Amino acid sequence: MQAPPRLAISAPSRRKVLFLDESGDHNLTQIDPSYPVFVLGGVIVNESYAVGQMETLFREFKRTWFGDESVILHTADIVRRKGAFEILRDHEKRQRFYTTLNAMIREIDFSVVACVIKKIDHRNKYGASAIDPYHLSLNVLV
Repeated sequence: MQAPPRLAISAPSRRKVLFLDESGDHNLTQIDPSYPVFVLGGVIVNESYAVGQMETLFREFKRTWFGDESVILHTADIVRRKGAFEILRDHEKRQRFYTTLNAMIREIDFSVVACVIKKIDHRNKYGASAIDPYHLSLNVLV
């Protein structure tokens, strides 16, 4: 008589997901004096959490506010109240939006990482061998 097949019990994923975004450009030749930095920042979450509970929270938030899960929560559009965010021109709606968004962010389990490169200092210190700020930041974060 054969033994019954054993059930494989998988442990929760320990893999992490890193969501990144940048601010500024990584050009070292022409540096904008009004914004002379390059910032690469992001959040780290457990993979299973990201594709489960966190994704569900964001989908519900977008459905509630925009009736559409495909809306991208882009800071520049939110602040300028462009596109889907035109609804935020109404002061009361804007207050509720930020209150709801902030509460959701407080609920999410994540770690923040960031790297800021002062481009003028970086270029002055390393000259022609200065590493591209994007690549340097990504290397630091990963």
